[in-house]
Amino acid sequence: MAMEEEGQGENHDEEAVEFLSRRAPVRQSGRPAWATIIFLVPAMASSLFGYDIGGVSGVLRALGDAGYTPVQLGGVASLSMLGALLSSAFALGFGDWLGRRRELVAAGFFYTIGSFVEAYFTLDVGNGGVVGLYVGRVLYGLGIGFAMHASPLYIGELAPADQRGRLVALKELVIVTGILVGYLAGAAAHDHVKAPAAWVLGGGALISIPLVFTASFLAPDSPRWLVLRGQLEAQKAKEGVDTVDESQWFTRAKQVALELSGGDEVAADDMIANTIEALEDITGESNEAGRGAFRWMSDSKIRKALKVGLGLVLFQQVTGQPSILYYANKLFGDFGFGYKAAVGLGLFKMIVTLSSASMVENVGRRRLLLAGTMGMTMSLVGLTAVFVGGGTASSFGLLQKLCLLGFVFLLV
Repeated sequence: MAMEEEGQGENHDEEAVEFLSRRAPVRQSGRPAWATIIFLVPAMASSLFGYDIGGVSGVLRALGDAGYTPVQLGGVASLSMLGALLSSAFALGFGDWLGRRRELVAAGFFYTIGSFVEAYFTLDVGNGGVVGLYVGRVLYGLGIGFAMHASPLYIGELAPADQRGRLVALKELVIVTGILVGYLAGAAAHDHVKAPAAWVLGGGALISIPLVFTASFLAPDSPRWLVLRGQLEAQKAKEGVDTVDESQWFTRAKQVALELSGGDEVAADDMIANTIEALEDITGESNEAGRGAFRWMSDSKIRKALKVGLGLVLFQQVTGQPSILYYANKLFGDFGFGYKAAVGLGLFKMIVTLSSASMVENVGRRRLLLAGTMGMTMSLVGLTAVFVGGGTASSFGLLQKLCLLGFVFLLV
């Protein structure tokens, strides 16, 4: 019985590839602009996460000066992560159904709505403005969750294999660039406009609105998602469920593959065939189907890599490094430094990110990881020593303030 099912699965895959080769029109034009769009859309979505970190840092300082309590400031800083948690959980369960492009559209939508809500209620502190600002932060956070889930996957599903790793690495640089732009926006708004918090929070819409348009009308769906939808519709048809013609999904997948390959039909067929093979392996449609999509968990090497990856992410969060970035302006302000100190922090982080990216192939990821971990540990010990004596910011001497500045730079 298992052999029959396996044979049926292989026949279905072969028929799908044959169908694509027969039905999809060959288009020799190619669209080089797609290479830009494939990176531009996730880059815009990722930059808005970085912008939020840098921008909210200045906002926290401005709102603190306007009378917000520490608890209220904590809500402003943290509630975006609640939204990100919710949308990430949704994307984990329904991401394959929704598709990466639609996730990026959703990210842009929530970024835009969240930016406007945040900006509006920042101007209305006394009449429920704090609660409204909290709602805006959660809405913006929903965009962060969708963007961070979809961006690397979208690049991975559409970018050429020889450029995939470089483009995913560049996405991280885009986040850091967003942080720097957010710090710059905070400094500029503080010096030149009234209600700087509202201007900074609303400024995210300048990127999120083009993101919605580009992802909706210019960006392609990936061949992987289109093939997956075709397979799901074909399965429904076999079960007697009324559904749309699955051929349209396979035809669209072939057309996208042709565009990505510059009109090379052989390369497009190979892309589709590899996609079908990969999907079969992931969904467990071979004779190992009983173990389903999680059968890879039985591989000890994969489990070890997963534990290391999750451990590193957890380590980065529990050290408080993201909190330092959010509170950088407030912290520097308490110790007598201007908004430009945070801009310097963002610029330093960008330089270090660029340096790490250029050294990773020669130095190795493990050595860079150990060096970064050592630097973070030294920074945390140093910051503890600075604050261990207690006292207020006004009572700290110049040496303590300079040490604080140096250890914060070392941490990030």
